[in-house]
Amino acid sequence: MPVENMPDPLWAESFRWESTPGTDLDSPAAQLVRATVESDEITLTLGRRYTYPGYIDAAGEHGTPRTNGPRGGIGTLTMKLVELEQTPDAIDALACLDTTQVSTLLDGQYVLPKQSPFYVLHAYRVSARLAEPSTQPPDSQALRETVVPKETHPLSGPPGRSARPTADVFGDWEITEFAMSAAPEDRAPCLEWAEQRWGGPNPPAPTRSASEPPAIEPFYPGW
Repeated sequence: MPVENMPDPLWAESFRWESTPGTDLDSPAAQLVRATVESDEITLTLGRRYTYPGYIDAAGEHGTPRTNGPRGGIGTLTMKLVELEQTPDAIDALACLDTTQVSTLLDGQYVLPKQSPFYVLHAYRVSARLAEPSTQPPDSQALRETVVPKETHPLSGPPGRSARPTADVFGDWEITEFAMSAAPEDRAPCLEWAEQRWGGPNPPAPTRSASEPPAIEPFYPGW
């Protein structure tokens, strides 16, 4: 079946961000990092055509090629922007992802998270460089592939904010790195953050059964 004719998969995943003190999650640099991380998660769960405006062109080959097809997603992905550095022509960041509260529906069951930080806590390095403004028209195929997924559950958030951007937040920036990092210096701040969330070095046992979906918390800060 052509991809444009495939039915929309389950989509009920909210994104919640935290940051280190002094980091403005609504600054242009932080928005670029957030949009990159969120678009990558959307690629994994739904496919690239559902990502945010401008992501396909900005990411190019730097992004998640790994996807097993439209498996959908439900729950709450909580993240922290722990490092953000910007110069006039460069952005470098470190983001932590806690995936314990997101799941997929498989054979009628909502997959439970593994009880090890190795599997459910991830550190990502994100870098972008300012490119020369293009004089070429946008890639019509890239524009055609950007589709807003249909929410199977309502996603709520702060008043006046949306769950996803409606405009291109990437501008003339090109994503030059998006990679999971196993470096101790990158995992350390993520582990420290996760331990505060979990109350210990390992995630707590799920309070739901596999027949119940994870909770969908309000997105934050949104767009």
